Amino acid sequence: MDKSRRGIAFWFTRRLAALGWPRCSCANTLGAEVYGTASAGKWPMLERMGLDARHIASSRDLSFETQLLSATDGKGVDVVLNSLTGEFVDASLRLLPRGGRFLEMGSPMCAARRPSPGSTGA
Repeated sequence: MDKSRRGIAFWFTRRLAALGWPRCSCANTLGAEVYGTASAGKWPMLERMGLDARHIASSRDLSFETQLLSATDGKGVDVVLNSLTGEFVDASLRLLPRGGRFLEMGSPMCAARRPSPGSTGA
């Protein structure tokens, strides 16, 4: 990310906390604003990663969507690093109201949609 990309908002989901630390650190260094979700018991870990209460939401229900949209004044984020499934994916996608990048990190739901080797994918 070059200097012209500073101000980008980056969000990672609960199961990515272990992966999230280096990404959070890198994103902060590059000037991105970082948000994260986890269960309440894991919020101290997110705080140690440098996130404050405004940048942390629950991963246990869909309230993260309205909380993060509120925290960003309705702008949402530019990048979602996702590991959620089902209706949580839909809520995560709605956090990209201006478009952006949705990076799936190996959800079984997406793996099930991959064409098998040798197929045309149709």
